[in-house]
Amino acid sequence: MKPSRVKKDGRLLQIAGSIDGMDVYRHIRKANKTIPIVFISGNLEFLESVKDLQSRDPHVHHVSKPFRNKDYINRMNSLPECL
Repeated sequence: MKPSRVKKDGRLLQIAGSIDGMDVYRHIRKANKTIPIVFISGNLEFLESVKDLQSRDPHVHHVSKPFRNKDYINRMNSLPECL
């Protein structure tokens, strides 16, 4: 699926292996500069990286683990429509 075709549907992408979330982020940004990207992580070091990224990209969001389903849904509903 091309990133420009991704709809705001709350899909989770679990990454394993040799690529990481930043690799996926860079790949998506090559195709679409404005689609919202939500990182979900409980890693405090990664949270600092996301904060730095948010200062350069206003379309980056973060949900910290653990989270309540309600918090996740509220975050997804607060995002602008992608298409």
